[in-house]
Amino acid sequence: MHFSRIAALLLGLGLALAGALVPGAVFAASSATMVFDFVSDPGDVGDGPDFIVTGSGLVDDGSGCDSAVAVMMDATGTVTDVDSFCLSLATGTGGSDGDYGSFGTGYLPTAGPVTYAIFDLTAADIAALTLLAVGDNDPAYVAYVLANCTFLIEDHVDVVGLLNGPPYSLSPNFQCYQGKDLKNPKFTPPQDVAVVDPFATSSVDVKKPFLVCAPSGSGKMHLCCYKMKGPKLAVPANVETDDSFGTLQLRLTAPKLLCTACAAKVLP
Repeated sequence: MHFSRIAALLLGLGLALAGALVPGAVFAASSATMVFDFVSDPGDVGDGPDFIVTGSGLVDDGSGCDSAVAVMMDATGTVTDVDSFCLSLATGTGGSDGDYGSFGTGYLPTAGPVTYAIFDLTAADIAALTLLAVGDNDPAYVAYVLANCTFLIEDHVDVVGLLNGPPYSLSPNFQCYQGKDLKNPKFTPPQDVAVVDPFATSSVDVKKPFLVCAPSGSGKMHLCCYKMKGPKLAVPANVETDDSFGTLQLRLTAPKLLCTACAAKVLP
């Protein structure tokens, strides 16, 4: 998993990160796809639509199905609902519906979209969660899922009445590929793009497409990165990063790339 995002989310719940994935461990569902259903229960879409997950490589984890959990969070990365459900061994499908505000904190989304992140549970996970003796919308339950369970897929849905921007992602890692503009259509470099981040507020000139970063697992959200030209930081920023490769302290001086959440599909 992307350790820094997971850790930040757990700290937001007031909980410490515990447990780790064991190299070589055997998991159940190996991949999944997900669709949203806005039709079956239109009156209940406002607080989260129904979702249907189809998994492959399913294994009976002792519950007569392959158990999974959906963690829903808004664009700030704050959890608003958690639903456990079963993937049928016969059809491979299962699902539930969003019910924003059901999480133990009672938090309602303040910024869209809402990301639905799907995790697989093993028999060992079910046993551990049973020992916790809490419901799936308890902070301790979601803390265990984020720290120990296997990420399968994520997707997001806009929230009516809220400003919807880039979605929050729990996708574990991204692999980035260098891209060449096929000029169909030709890229038109935007100028004076306003960028506000924790280190600076600036205006940058985007030069050309450079990288397409694909999430590991079955996630749909990609990153599209562009070479750009922008001002150096007035004062270099020293930061500490924490991810699956370790903890580092870095000095930031000048921006080089502008990355944005995007969709990517393979052309025929």
